[in-house]
Amino acid sequence: MIDRSEINRALAKAIAYKQCAKDVKAAAWAAHLVRLLDVAHILDTELAGGAGGWRDEWSRMERDGEAPISSRAGGGRRNG
Repeated sequence: MIDRSEINRALAKAIAYKQCAKDVKAAAWAAHLVRLLDVAHILDTELAGGAGGWRDEWSRMERDGEAPISSRAGGGRRNG
């Protein structure tokens, strides 16, 4: 079962710690987030490579304009 609240908590903590320059804590929460995604088989290394893997899908999404704006070259929001 995917614990969405824990995934959201880990993401929020990683971002919050990064924004207040607590990089070690941010990295620890980011690592926890990656583990949670791996356990949920969302970030599965076996699905990364090869034809039809998530990397191919992400490239297609970027090419077709379906990827989040912040991930596109020159896109994203700027703070300040």
